[in-house]
Amino acid sequence: MTDPRQPFLPVLSRFVRLQFAPVMIAPVVLGAAIAWHHARAFDPLLFVLILLGSVSLLLAANGIDDVYDQLNGVDATADRLFPKEFPGWKPITRGVISIRDGFVISGIFYGLSIAIGVYLSLVVGWLAIGIAIALHF
Repeated sequence: MTDPRQPFLPVLSRFVRLQFAPVMIAPVVLGAAIAWHHARAFDPLLFVLILLGSVSLLLAANGIDDVYDQLNGVDATADRLFPKEFPGWKPITRGVISIRDGFVISGIFYGLSIAIGVYLSLVVGWLAIGIAIALHF
């Protein structure tokens, strides 16, 4: 269970490594700019959904990565090598988020990204799902 003494949003942000969201935001914004430049086409709703879906997929992948790093002992080793005040600490390793909660949080983000991907594939075509899958792997 998540540690109730810790504020949830900062812990969630650390767990899913929210600071890396620009890695997904930049290509979506660039793609929108290219679409506008070439076709003068821009749909704000689709843009927001694509942005939300791609960031959600990244956050899910980051979260599940931490879960499996903990299950495989990778984070426990890294945690012993760095001092406790090291800024890169991970919530599962420090006992702030449980492995179960890590699975749940990652699952929620995966579910959101899948729902958006299915919607987008129905609206703009199945290529949207192919692109999302290719970007994830």
